[in-house]
Amino acid sequence: MPSNDEVHVVIDVMMFSSSVLSLFDSGVSSVIPVHPSEDLSQYEDYMTGSETGDADFRNSPQNIYSVFGVMDSVPNTVALTSSNGAKVVVELFQDESVESLVIGSLSNAKAVANHIQTYESYSIHTAGSNGDVAIEDEIAKELIEREVKDKTIEYESVLNVTSNLPIERVFDSDSYEWMTEEDRHHATNINSMSIVPTVTEDGWISIN
Repeated sequence: MPSNDEVHVVIDVMMFSSSVLSLFDSGVSSVIPVHPSEDLSQYEDYMTGSETGDADFRNSPQNIYSVFGVMDSVPNTVALTSSNGAKVVVELFQDESVESLVIGSLSNAKAVANHIQTYESYSIHTAGSNGDVAIEDEIAKELIEREVKDKTIEYESVLNVTSNLPIERVFDSDSYEWMTEEDRHHATNINSMSIVPTVTEDGWISIN
């Protein structure tokens, strides 16, 4: 979906965006975003990931590195669903007015900022958490926008915030009881990756 007019950025730091980045870092070539209303079993030809234990891996950087790190051969394509990030990605892809769509997070904020400056305009969509604002998504959005506008960023202050995110609400959730401190570390490791996952014309996510 190439266009130099406007690019849309989807941010779901905890966890879809971070999981997608971890999958590419683990050697996967394509990720199929699956809307939470879809039946994941229809993707039986692929390894699948979800927020629960009913898939091959979880929507969790720590789990992804554990699962894919011991494989002799990493699959080219996997499918990943989530209640927030995947939902937003699929719905934006289905919007005919959206021509360019990328995945952003704290860990690739600077890379995303550099990428979107090649477009005339951009829109950032924070996925939030089940309809609520997610502070980590808002921080990532602010970092990207400050990078684009070449504004000063006090990274030490940002790190102090992200390293102490109030994730108790997540640990208290049955859906996210598997989230670990290692997940939080991967998700909040600012500018640790230079890749910009892009949604292709078939609706899959790639870094090619």
